[in-house]
Amino acid sequence: MKRSATTALAALALAFTLFLTACGGGAPTGQTGGDLGEGSTAFALEIRLQDGTVEAFTVHTDETTVGAALLALDGFVKDSAGIIGTVNGHRLDWNIDHAYWAFYVGDAYANAGANDTPIQEGEVYAFVYTPAEG
Repeated sequence: MKRSATTALAALALAFTLFLTACGGGAPTGQTGGDLGEGSTAFALEIRLQDGTVEAFTVHTDETTVGAALLALDGFVKDSAGIIGTVNGHRLDWNIDHAYWAFYVGDAYANAGANDTPIQEGEVYAFVYTPAEG
């Protein structure tokens, strides 16, 4: 009996590890700058954290939207609402953190989400930690 419980626990741990690996798990890339991805199109990505730190990357991709390019990378995950809630492993949940990732194109707040923003080669896109007002 003891052996079957140990085997079942080991199988469960393995299944959970494989699940996290397959889903990206929101693990950070381990990088705070440099090149990410592969492909013929490149764009700049800045991640502006709560403490003022900026992680700056050049993203290479063959995808057509910013969201698709980022979701193909480790550390970028959609939340339950379908928007990117984990950016380079930095998760924000409005209900818990009372903050969100504001998406910018150049210096302007984007008119659409990253999932609907076509990539313009050479453009700078940013995710900016934005706390609730009040």
